[in-house]
Amino acid sequence: MKILRELRNDIGITLEQLSGYIGFSKSIVSKWERGDSQPTASAIIKLAQYYNVTADYLLGLDKLGYTVELEDKEFRYSVDQATKVIFDEVQKLDSLSKQNILGYIRGLSKRLAEK
Repeated sequence: MKILRELRNDIGITLEQLSGYIGFSKSIVSKWERGDSQPTASAIIKLAQYYNVTADYLLGLDKLGYTVELEDKEFRYSVDQATKVIFDEVQKLDSLSKQNILGYIRGLSKRLAEK
């Protein structure tokens, strides 16, 4: 399951750290990541909980859904894992820092659009 390696790399953890959390050996987790074997249902549940994604996403059946509350209305949209991590980190910042990041993102988007 290629997605497992991508998720692990996105958050910067080692095979040892992941295997310790989910209770499976490093070699088993490595086999899952290479596609040499498939995780059991109980392992998929643990992986989904650890990465805060759905089992369907891990199995390639659904895009990653991320729920956000905006002005007392909840909506759902799909993002990749990196975007989710960025969103989570930005949520921890104060308002001024969020504005600075927004300015940086808009500047970067503008530069990329001009290429």
